[in-house]
Amino acid sequence: MARSDAAAEDSNDEPYYLGSPVDCRRRLVPPLPDSYFGNCVMPLIAVSTRETLRGNGGFAGAVAAVVEAIKKAVWIAGSSRIDHYSADADFGLGKAVKYECIHTDYQGAVHLCKGRQGGVEFGLAMDKGKMGIFADVFNKNLILDSNL
Repeated sequence: MARSDAAAEDSNDEPYYLGSPVDCRRRLVPPLPDSYFGNCVMPLIAVSTRETLRGNGGFAGAVAAVVEAIKKAVWIAGSSRIDHYSADADFGLGKAVKYECIHTDYQGAVHLCKGRQGGVEFGLAMDKGKMGIFADVFNKNLILDSNL
């Protein structure tokens, strides 16, 4: 765990952080073999407080922080450079009209690909209640700037 060096005296609610790369090969279905040569890692950052980590229950507090960080992890699949709508993606049925990534259908997953008409398409999986809130915030607050 690491902590900030902001205050000379430690406060009990000062945040402590644990950052670690996570090997995700075994989390895929089906899992990737150990010999897989590619990028299948994600960062994991667990946050706790000095109070939680002090004393006899400190190890359990650290474990709880890691478990919570894993639960909140966002899985991103694809890339905005992958073009599922190009002629190269025609497998004999014609060019795709719509692409949906079916292997990212679990809570918190995001899929990116190049959009049909340029730009980026993304898919997002979350609970229905959270999706409604997300859609409301997204639609009201999205600002498009073509000068970027």
